[in-house]
Amino acid sequence: MPDSERMAVESIQYWLNNREGYPVAYNKFFDQWMLFNTYYSKYKIGNNKGVMKFGEEHGDTIWATRNLADVARQFAEIECVGNGRGENPPHREVKSATVFLRKLFGIVHDRICSEVCRETKRRECSKLRFDSWAGNPTYALLRIVYQVRCNLFHGDKLEYNGVKGPRNLILLEHSIKTLDIVLTHISTL
Repeated sequence: MPDSERMAVESIQYWLNNREGYPVAYNKFFDQWMLFNTYYSKYKIGNNKGVMKFGEEHGDTIWATRNLADVARQFAEIECVGNGRGENPPHREVKSATVFLRKLFGIVHDRICSEVCRETKRRECSKLRFDSWAGNPTYALLRIVYQVRCNLFHGDKLEYNGVKGPRNLILLEHSIKTLDIVLTHISTL
């Protein structure tokens, strides 16, 4: 059985046997994303593009009227969210969004890479070119949260009891704060 199938089976078995003890943060994020999805699906251009379109249309207003800077800074101060399982480097857009937020807050990108990032991931990430971010800060933040969503929904970040469990919970906490703000904004439209 391929690793991805084995991990899926183990995750399903764990959930079935421990559903009462399933981490609250995971369930909250799933619920929030489902609610957010009901709104951005109006764009009818696919998940990633719909989220990005939402960020383009509402990002400046959300940034100006909601307290999103604190959570954006929290994402900027940690290792980039990887693309999938293990120590994979980030998707190029995620790296671009993260570097943009670091510059916005005066955080030295190279310092984070050398002091915070895991060595294996840092080596792979350093090979990854990134582009100048063209969107607003909310758009950048939503691109990062979208990657957290992809990693969770595609079974790449289900580890909550192992070595990466604490980091995954930190990513979820930041994502939940972001989605709370976004959903509050949507509720006022």
